[in-house]
Amino acid sequence: GGTGLVLVQLALEQGWAVRAFVRSRLMLQRELSDIGAHEALEILEGDLADLSAVQVATDGARAVISVAGAKPETAPGPMAEAVPAMVEGCRKHGVSKLIYQACALAAAPGERVGWLTQASLVRTIVRWQLRSTVVDDNEQVMLYLQDEVQDVPWVVSRPGGLVEGDSAGNLSPNLDPFKTGTVRYVDVADWTLAQVYSDTYVGKMPRLYYGAVETPI
Repeated sequence: GGTGLVLVQLALEQGWAVRAFVRSRLMLQRELSDIGAHEALEILEGDLADLSAVQVATDGARAVISVAGAKPETAPGPMAEAVPAMVEGCRKHGVSKLIYQACALAAAPGERVGWLTQASLVRTIVRWQLRSTVVDDNEQVMLYLQDEVQDVPWVVSRPGGLVEGDSAGNLSPNLDPFKTGTVRYVDVADWTLAQVYSDTYVGKMPRLYYGAVETPI
């Protein structure tokens, strides 16, 4: 998806060696254009439902970054099963960080959505009118990480609506209630890469918005 493309481009620009686990090698290479054949880019074609392949893909990694999800969004959510496989791969291969991108609409464990709030209204539309599985899939992953993963450092980001465009500035990690609004792929990718060596948000699930926030973390 959009975040993944920008993430790969930015990581290569910053000098990282990147292994991309994707549905279609040809599609990724076409989207990346000239850097699709970059010497520091390894592309593994696979399916998130192939849990053994997911585990193997973590071998040798410094960090595992997940920006995947159901495609189309009405398809069964793959992440609730794929993320435990990623965690097992991290444990087996000594990967030091798992970074998972959810969405701002997903509620962290214990977070109250409330009645007739902006979040509850939008969630109703997304779940029942659009029949998207993304919110429920993300919430299952977050509950799993909080309750069952204490031995692998993890970070969950919950950015607002993702859009293309040049950087719009620094993101403000926060625990504010959900609000509509957009953030740029490039800014989320930059924040995500910064978490590889940072422990600031380990074990946390910040929403990512621009500007002033009520509850920064």
